Amino acid sequence: MSNPDDTPRTEEQADLDAVCAELQGELDALMGGAGTDAAARSLDTAVASLKEVEQRNVSSVQLVALHAG
Repeated sequence: MSNPDDTPRTEEQADLDAVCAELQGELDALMGGAGTDAAARSLDTAVASLKEVEQRNVSSVQLVALHAG
């Protein structure tokens, strides 16, 4: 069985690694910045909105099922 570390890295993998490192750096900068609380509140608001949309979709599906039944 070969060790994955022994296989040559492809150019695509190297590009992916570079992008991941760049994004991690941006995330670290955001988490360390003064806007962390604002970003967390914004994320909480987005999640709450998605949950509301999901509930409306579930209700719509239930209504269609009742009407079809």
